[in-house]
Amino acid sequence: MRGLGIECENPQDLTSAPANTTTCQVWPEHAQVLAVFMDCLAQFELVVGMGGVQWLAARAVNVEQVMRWHGVPRQRQPALWALYRVMQDEAVIFLNERRGR
Repeated sequence: MRGLGIECENPQDLTSAPANTTTCQVWPEHAQVLAVFMDCLAQFELVVGMGGVQWLAARAVNVEQVMRWHGVPRQRQPALWALYRVMQDEAVIFLNERRGR
């Protein structure tokens, strides 16, 4: 998470941080997707090729498993997946831009 500029071990901490701190706050309805995202960071892939190294998103099957571990009901998974993809896509862009510096 530090690579993405987030200094937090527990996503629940982000929902209750005082407004005058430098910590970002997360709406309670997004805490679950943030927890899934944080647990999926280790699933991102770093590939090496002729053009250098590049970060790739976590595989969908791995994200689905993490959702199960977090107890996300099956009927909620599509909505959570959509939120997760926004976070993941932005993280991959950020990581690849950061790598190029």
